[in-house]
Amino acid sequence: MSKSDERKELHWLDDIDEAIEKIQTHEQYGKGKGAFEQDERYRVWVFYHMERVGECVSRLRQDFDYDNKHPDIDWKGTQGMRRHLVHRYWAIDNDAVWKGVEYLPKIKDKIDALKREKEQARNEEKNNPRPKPHF
Repeated sequence: MSKSDERKELHWLDDIDEAIEKIQTHEQYGKGKGAFEQDERYRVWVFYHMERVGECVSRLRQDFDYDNKHPDIDWKGTQGMRRHLVHRYWAIDNDAVWKGVEYLPKIKDKIDALKREKEQARNEEKNNPRPKPHF
């Protein structure tokens, strides 16, 4: 994997992290599913950020083989949520979306761990560069 690929991977991880934080720091988040069902603006906020998470996951699955490298997360289901929100907007299952919201802490923990690993590897590479061959 080239350095540009690594940066691209970190970009997708950062975007997922940001979208999850946007959901989890919304003033209605602590009020649970009831607030989600009653407040249309909050619901749309959640839909938008869940779509962002799903799009980023799609890229990670396609470009970085996350299904095989990190099978402890339901990447396919997370991407499927995005597809459902975007392509079946007229029949959104709010219960399923809320279950997705409840799954976000597990995704966030994994994303945070992956970001730490990537940053540590980048710092180690920076501090211990490979010697250049002398020809």
